[in-house]
Amino acid sequence: MAEGETRAKGPSGAIERGLYRVSIWIGVLSATALCLMMLVTVVDVGGRYLLNKPIYGAYELIGMLLVAAGPLGMALCQKDRKHIVVSLIVDKLPARTQTLINAVTLFLSFFTYGIITWQMSRLTVQYWMRGRGGVSPDLGISLAYVSVVFAVGAFLFTLVLLLHFVQSLRGMARR
Repeated sequence: MAEGETRAKGPSGAIERGLYRVSIWIGVLSATALCLMMLVTVVDVGGRYLLNKPIYGAYELIGMLLVAAGPLGMALCQKDRKHIVVSLIVDKLPARTQTLINAVTLFLSFFTYGIITWQMSRLTVQYWMRGRGGVSPDLGISLAYVSVVFAVGAFLFTLVLLLHFVQSLRGMARR
């Protein structure tokens, strides 16, 4: 089993394993977007200072890649529970209280990203309906593409948060 996967059986185990596999592939897309951002930045800076020829629309392209890299990488980070944790007080609390705080935090995160996913989906539909009206100023790239990538990443992150929330509830029930 890969890191972050559990040995749950039945339909919930299959959903969990499938979700984890998808988040790994989406994480690869996030890493690819980060590499492309770096490449565009290096070529743009090199072109600007060495040849006096910057890449037209480089800032716009880097911004769009950042919108892709952020949400797509969050699901993989949450899947492996590799996010940054600053626990000054919570570690000193009893285990049951820590589990409760974890469950509440996961629920609030799930709720928040559920709203973000819903709103980004609505924005994507609005961009698609505008046609040529929802395009980037320099390169003329449809903003629907960027918003759908963000919505997919946020949706996957929301699903991973929901899965971890259910797991924390199961952990609370066992204690």
